[in-house]
Amino acid sequence: MDCNEAQMSAYLDGELDPSSAANYAQHLLSCPACHRAYEELTQLRSTLHSSAPHYSAPGHLRHRIQTDLDALKPRAKKTGASQWFWMNVGLTSIGSIALALTMTLYLAMPTQAELINQEIVASHYRSLLANHLADVASSDHHTVKPWFTGKLDYAPVVVDFASDGFPLVGGRLDYINKRTVAALAYRHNNHLINVFMWPEYSGKSSSITSVQGFNVLQWNDAGMAYRAVSDMNAQELMNLRQLMMTHKE
Repeated sequence: MDCNEAQMSAYLDGELDPSSAANYAQHLLSCPACHRAYEELTQLRSTLHSSAPHYSAPGHLRHRIQTDLDALKPRAKKTGASQWFWMNVGLTSIGSIALALTMTLYLAMPTQAELINQEIVASHYRSLLANHLADVASSDHHTVKPWFTGKLDYAPVVVDFASDGFPLVGGRLDYINKRTVAALAYRHNNHLINVFMWPEYSGKSSSITSVQGFNVLQWNDAGMAYRAVSDMNAQELMNLRQLMMTHKE
């Protein structure tokens, strides 16, 4: 794949289909220049969302813009839309429209959590396409857990839930949110689930969202951040979360 600035922008904005997103994620892993550019853009967006001031457009702004647009329609038949616009819309109206467009683009930028979810879905989809669910394929946690030793700076929670309908398929290393993380693959009936985990101390918040046709469930527990992704329904995904939260190794 060639380096493509427009495709990077679409990837950041979550506008690529799952297959294209997975292919571009693979390109980022093999292209140092694009990977650096991606990290810089991700950091810039994160800084803007956390540090830049937020403004709400006043109610009269929408009315003013709509009035200008409504007035444009009948006059366009006589003088042409472009000619009438530049003759009758003053600098104030132009500035208002520009401000509205700028705020719309700013507010549309994905948050850091949304960017991570996009990475999660791309990695999940890539693992399915490449048939690379596991670097160590085993349902025995005594085999999978030791495999991570020396490859990560933390010990992932590895449990087989076969008796509860979620057999462990195996584990692998992945790259999420600018760091190497543990990924565990589970199976539930005909569905495959990827569970990513890394150290993060931020309470026990939990939420689920749909990204490009996949459910992404996130939660924090005991100093670890978890992201589970699959095409199965949200309730079944939450059942797996409950199993992982209540089981003690």
